[in-house]
Amino acid sequence: MSKSLRRILSVLLAVVMLSTVSLTTLAADSPIEIQLNGVLLEYPSGVRPQLFSSRTFVPFRDLFETLGAVVSFDDATHIITAVRGDTTISFSQTGKEITVVKNGVTSTVLSDVAPRTVNSRVLVPVRFVAQALGANVGWDSYNRTVLIADAYSYIADDSNTYDILGKLSALSAATPQYSQIDAKVDLNIETTEGGVTTKLPIDATAKIITSATGIDAKINGNIDIASFLPPLEPGYFYPTTKQPVNAEIIFNAETGLLAVQSEFLNEFFNGLIGENLAVGTWLTVDYSSLASLLAPEVDIDLDLDAISAPSDLSNPKAIVDYLTETLFAQADLVSIYDFEFIETSAGSVRDLLADDSFTKSGNNYVSTYTLDEYGTTLKYALTIKANGAGKATGFALDVEYNESYSFTYGDTTFESSSAIKLHIDTDGLRTALNISYSDGSTLIDLKLNVTNQPSTAKPRTAIPTGAKIFDLGKI
Repeated sequence: MSKSLRRILSVLLAVVMLSTVSLTTLAADSPIEIQLNGVLLEYPSGVRPQLFSSRTFVPFRDLFETLGAVVSFDDATHIITAVRGDTTISFSQTGKEITVVKNGVTSTVLSDVAPRTVNSRVLVPVRFVAQALGANVGWDSYNRTVLIADAYSYIADDSNTYDILGKLSALSAATPQYSQIDAKVDLNIETTEGGVTTKLPIDATAKIITSATGIDAKINGNIDIASFLPPLEPGYFYPTTKQPVNAEIIFNAETGLLAVQSEFLNEFFNGLIGENLAVGTWLTVDYSSLASLLAPEVDIDLDLDAISAPSDLSNPKAIVDYLTETLFAQADLVSIYDFEFIETSAGSVRDLLADDSFTKSGNNYVSTYTLDEYGTTLKYALTIKANGAGKATGFALDVEYNESYSFTYGDTTFESSSAIKLHIDTDGLRTALNISYSDGSTLIDLKLNVTNQPSTAKPRTAIPTGAKIFDLGKI
């Protein structure tokens, strides 16, 4: 290589490196923004968000008032208080502890950073304070933007009425102390690969006794493994191709006990962990650690306590608000465009359940909703069944989801499609559920029929005395 060519390549490499450094520096030095429900915040105080200890801080009054809270500052104690709806939070100008009072219940939360005072203004950590008010907070690293999804203001702007939905409260009779659920399940799974189709039919019946704090279930089922057995010579056949799958399940919410007795599962764990579990052994686990047991590599952060479940199921607006809060609270916020999905999802709930969405069909009320964009079609149909007096007798819900896309790489075009169908029909005591899924190579079809009635029987709350036990937490 000539010296001239080397010199030219060296210059080009230097230019590329300097450009990369400049772009990186520009990205790092670009101002931090805060987005609330898809809209960038303004800062009446004139102080923009600032970064300290890898945390974004903003003047407390700018943040709280934008979130719809009434703010006060005690000059004597230096205590900042924000009140919004049924939630009050207070904290010291220099402390890391926040006191939260929600629905009359007081709790204390500890932050890893304290507020800071800059040019006589008190700045607070955005994520910690917004979450204390019940908002969902994320971060878009590419656009250096704090993302806040807050259901409070979205719900406050809802002027719809939901009286027709409220008719379903007639189905919500006083909940009995104990209930018996009888269920029949038919599940069929088919997969096709290389022109070969494998089928796995499963059928089962279950008797379940429930209370406010426990579940006691006995399940009897069969798995047909014919597709997995080698073919036999002509004239020979298997006596049976069905593998029995029976199980007993005890769940006690007060003690955290989740116990299962199933010889099918015992054989599975024998092969998995090299144990030799005796016949009749109960597998146990503390249900609070079940998520980490099943998927220890997954960081699950689901704060259901942040969502206030409706205490009065006869209040339809409370139910819609609860669904909205759930959508906001559980959204994964990593991009400035994520709120569009949240708004579409929450809007579909309103569009399906609001009074204006229903039309009368005989004695019944029918509401439909369709979303069709970007190769995805989503259809809902809700029917509230009523008698001649206008009293609800049940409901039916149909959901269809279809997704298809294609792309071309070189001379090859790739296509993919999937479909999900859901049908629920219930009168409060009897429920039929059908779910199907298909994607071209896999077909899953589930049919579930359930009867629910009051019971005098109580669910078991502990494993039978003398039974053998294996703690899955030891794995």
